[in-house]
Amino acid sequence: MNICKRLCAAFLLSVVCVGQVFAQGYPRISTKGNEHWYYVKYLRSNNVLEDKGEKQKCLTAVPQVMNGDRQLWKVVAAENFGRNKKYQLVSKSGRTLYVNGTNPYSSRFMAATKATDITSFHIFQSMNNSFGTGTFELAPDSTNSHAMNQVGEIRAGQEIGLWDKGDINNVLTFVSKDDMEFPYYMPVISTAANPVYYYIQFQTGNWLLSAKGDKATCQTASLHNGNLDDMLWRVSEKDGKYSFVSKSGKILYISDSYVNAAKARNVKDTLFTMVESNNSLGGFEIGKSTTGRNFFNMFQGAGEGRLISFWDLGDGGNVVRFVPAEALVPVSGITTFNPANKYTLWYTKPATNWMTSCLPIGNGQFGATLMGDVAIDDVQFNDKTLWSGKLGGLTSTAAYGYYLNFGNLYIRSRGMSKVTDYVRYLDINDAVAGVKYTMDGVAYSRTYFASNPDSCVVVRYTASQNGKINITLTLKNQNGRNVSYTVDNNNQATITFDGQVARQDDHGATTPESYYCAARIETDGGTITKNAKGIIEVNGANSMTVYLRGLTDFDPDAPTYVSGANRLAGRAAATVNGAQNKGYDALLAAHKTDYKSLFDRCQLTLSDVKNNIPTPQLISSYRDNQQDNLFLEELYFNYGRYLLISSSRGVSLPANLQGYLGTTTIHQHGTLISMRISTYR
Repeated sequence: MNICKRLCAAFLLSVVCVGQVFAQGYPRISTKGNEHWYYVKYLRSNNVLEDKGEKQKCLTAVPQVMNGDRQLWKVVAAENFGRNKKYQLVSKSGRTLYVNGTNPYSSRFMAATKATDITSFHIFQSMNNSFGTGTFELAPDSTNSHAMNQVGEIRAGQEIGLWDKGDINNVLTFVSKDDMEFPYYMPVISTAANPVYYYIQFQTGNWLLSAKGDKATCQTASLHNGNLDDMLWRVSEKDGKYSFVSKSGKILYISDSYVNAAKARNVKDTLFTMVESNNSLGGFEIGKSTTGRNFFNMFQGAGEGRLISFWDLGDGGNVVRFVPAEALVPVSGITTFNPANKYTLWYTKPATNWMTSCLPIGNGQFGATLMGDVAIDDVQFNDKTLWSGKLGGLTSTAAYGYYLNFGNLYIRSRGMSKVTDYVRYLDINDAVAGVKYTMDGVAYSRTYFASNPDSCVVVRYTASQNGKINITLTLKNQNGRNVSYTVDNNNQATITFDGQVARQDDHGATTPESYYCAARIETDGGTITKNAKGIIEVNGANSMTVYLRGLTDFDPDAPTYVSGANRLAGRAAATVNGAQNKGYDALLAAHKTDYKSLFDRCQLTLSDVKNNIPTPQLISSYRDNQQDNLFLEELYFNYGRYLLISSSRGVSLPANLQGYLGTTTIHQHGTLISMRISTYR
């Protein structure tokens, strides 16, 4: 079924990625006893300035949770600041930034406790508008034509030098320590009075570290199988090392070449190191030391029931993250499910792998991917006109450009416990996706569709009993920082964000592309408020509906392919407010009528069977006996038609090589438009 995966990707990879963080203003000047720490972040690469040691060249680096002393900088007033308005940057390691000259070809930025050469700099707003307004550059002299620059390729590990002011590789922002966002965080250290529990999740396969019998070797486990108390761990710290105790009362310790857990507290070797992994998976490695073949590892590869041994630092089988207990909910699948329509993909557990498991919805231009998690529902969305990098037709370089991830709508359900009768599905006949499950005797339902007539994605939550919808909602702006939360009344709220993304033609930077997103939220019953963190919270609702739309100012007829940035907010508001006024039932009916006018033009029947087994089982049966399982080919044929309908309407842009939904900043093959049709096996 690799063909099916590729075809799915051809639609999926036309919407989602990671982007830049925009400056919120000049950094605050630190004084003795009142220090403010910042990451100095280059907007083109998302890498940060890192102090590499005494009188060593500073380099760009991927932001890290545990490397704050080298990546955090304070801004202090330089000598004669009142006259020349120049600053010094000092790392948390205590070294001052300096540059060893003014030659743009040879000068490099370094750091030292007693720095010489040029140690004070002007911080000024960049004239390069590739990342919008409010961005900065740093230069030794206000009258000089050069500023601090990422040298060479745009990647981690590059030296920092000088180049022409206004160059796109100069543009940076100061992100405060508290505002920096990471995909993972250090665990909170527990105390006797305040134990905090986490799942320790291996990032290869998402398996969980689990204790077994007393003094037995620990193993990997699935959230949905086994004793949760053996999978939840609290972390204590002593002299820079860490101990781990399960909720079932077992402490980790070293036993020969394995990691064991025991209830007794008199076992030896219970303290471990923890380092931030350089592996691209991102996370931590727990071990006996800080180097070598000494780190927790899934013995003989990822999988359930693997013993925990030790292996080389940096191996993908080592990397773990600490997941809060409330973020993962045990799920047991439904035993019998009869889809409303024959052509339905359906599964009895949430997706764990985006490429092979998520479910896509789209109206031809704007769409989303769905993982179906019950605790944190991630609705990842994009529009196929959100583009960064090169533009135009033929260019003089191969650096064409790429689609960007627009953003994510996160819906977090509160008070979750074990879930039963779980099913997630994509109804191909009606272009409607959904999740159903039961918790504490209440049946919950979530419905998702992307309407072409009303140009928005719609999400609806319901329950079999009133007052059971208790959630928080956040929007993630993947290319910026500007997210606004507004409560309109007890039953309505709006979340918006906007920003700009950089574009270049053969002559350098050109007008950026502007974007705007609006999510309109309404409930039946209950209340909508802002919580202490300033985000939208729904309490005691009977149902909740979200109307979501992201727009750009792309204009295929404009000389620079953009126009009307000042109208985006009004257009987005009109779309989501119009959808709300039309009402959910009317939206769904119009969506089905529109979609079926295309989908129902064709029919292929290869077998007369009911779709009463989960899709993964259907695929497995097909591998064993194709002739008796021809329904999969029938389903596959119609899924392909669904994907094309869902990715090839809207603005005058054809479906590109990989669609318009994706999870990375730069998708495979650049998501370009290709004149050739390829098949993969």
